[in-house]
Amino acid sequence: MSEVFERTCWHLRGKNATPEHVYFILDAESRAVKIGIAAFPEERLAAMQIGNPHTLQLVRVIQNGGAKIERDLHQLFEGAALTNEWFRLTPEIREYIGQSLTTRPFKIDDDFKRFLPPLSASQKTGLEEDILNRGCLSPLVLWDETLIEGHHRYDICQKHGLPFNTIRLNFTGKEDALFWLFKHHRNRRNMSKFELAQKALLFKPKLEAEARNKKREAGHIYHRGKKKVSLNPENLSVAPMHTGKLLADLAGLSADTIAKVEVIQQKATEEQKAKLSTGEATINQVYVRTRRAEVREHVRKTEWPTGKYRVIYADPPWQYSNTQPDYHGVQDDHYPTMAISDICLLPVKDLALDDSVLFLWATSPVLEDAFKVINSWGFRYKASFVWDKVKHNMGHYNSVRHELLLVAVRGSCQPDNPRLFDSVQTVERTNHSAKPEVFRDIIDTLYPYGKRLELFARAKADGWEQYGNEVP
Repeated sequence: MSEVFERTCWHLRGKNATPEHVYFILDAESRAVKIGIAAFPEERLAAMQIGNPHTLQLVRVIQNGGAKIERDLHQLFEGAALTNEWFRLTPEIREYIGQSLTTRPFKIDDDFKRFLPPLSASQKTGLEEDILNRGCLSPLVLWDETLIEGHHRYDICQKHGLPFNTIRLNFTGKEDALFWLFKHHRNRRNMSKFELAQKALLFKPKLEAEARNKKREAGHIYHRGKKKVSLNPENLSVAPMHTGKLLADLAGLSADTIAKVEVIQQKATEEQKAKLSTGEATINQVYVRTRRAEVREHVRKTEWPTGKYRVIYADPPWQYSNTQPDYHGVQDDHYPTMAISDICLLPVKDLALDDSVLFLWATSPVLEDAFKVINSWGFRYKASFVWDKVKHNMGHYNSVRHELLLVAVRGSCQPDNPRLFDSVQTVERTNHSAKPEVFRDIIDTLYPYGKRLELFARAKADGWEQYGNEVP
């Protein structure tokens, strides 16, 4: 009935000519207040009072407030929300309803003033024009006597001697106040993904502590079968992936983006960070370059092996000439790649016995180059194994689900064991570039004698010497 009543009044007075005002209607008996918008708040009050046993009061009206001010107030008082428009009558809301307009100065803390990116010149001009035309409708937010939100509006009001509204919020400390500021403005300012992630990472210790406290509250005792086991709260840890998810949700980004920005903050150059701020580079591009430089330095410090080996097993970091979209990632995302010419120049020939065997991993796009590497290292191609990965990878000409293990020899080096393995091995792929151990088992079975060397290794293996930047 109330909606029909107001719609009729609105129509009679001219809908297009009548602005909407933000109203506060108090239900004192329920200790609740409704914050809404209406062209005629008094008539909205009359309509709401029909059939309501409680006495309602129209306690405040913000002239020409409109839907934006209503949304701002709903967001400001969201912790007291009962329904979409009804709120508990908290001290903060009571103060906001009853306060007088003021122009008195407040404490200005640069940590709050500079926390959010400043408005552009055009944005600030637009805000000033709006305040001059309609007044300062959105309240300034205070923590004690310190202004934490609304610095631009405050400056404009001070400049022109205009009144403004304030609202005081309670926080446990400055970090808590900054956290509120970020949550309420992350979608309002034109912050880049890099800036959003940077701000979110400031609160990583806070989120870790909160997650740890939740574990402590929920996990002092848990049941294992019928036995109760006490947990030591001091030993509780926070899973990194869980914290990453919390940070991602806070910033409205992916956990992968948060992780990359954390690496960039720690290890990228100031020049690279500046390019991110200006939009000259993407997060993925700077992350790739940063990690490439880091790992290449590690490789540079890794000592090249010495000695002679009968069996050599190699998984070179092939460099692909084609480009992929930024979201797809590249090999350098995972390890520093090498040009074919650089791989050919590696002194593998000096490591191989006169009679030796080489097992070389290659993918279809670099197959032709792989034979150049085999020849440069002093070997002759003999056979191959096919790894059926089960899962598919994106390709330009087909959906790729296999990789090749080429077999080449120097001198005479047939297998010691006459056993013949199937040339196609089906093993579902796991981590990027990780090779199934079944192929090492095959090599160990065919060639049980002689020294073995794995080039570009990622982990230690019994009976093998390794060269690789990821070997612990």
